[in-house]
Amino acid sequence: MLAENLQHWAEKERLAGEQTGIKKGSEKTKLKMVLGMIALGSSITDEQIAKVSGFSLEDIAALRKSSGH
Repeated sequence: MLAENLQHWAEKERLAGEQTGIKKGSEKTKLKMVLGMIALGSSITDEQIAKVSGFSLEDIAALRKSSGH
């Protein structure tokens, strides 16, 4: 019984770790996408970027400022 519980716990932790890795990868990809849209310049607004990415307008403004665009 203890061995089964430990195996179940280990599997649950492994899956949680995979999910965390996926989430981090997804956020990194989303950030690259936002920076790419910012690099397009005036052809796309911060509001449009926010709508597509889910980032806040404040986050986009900060990224725009830090990227020099």
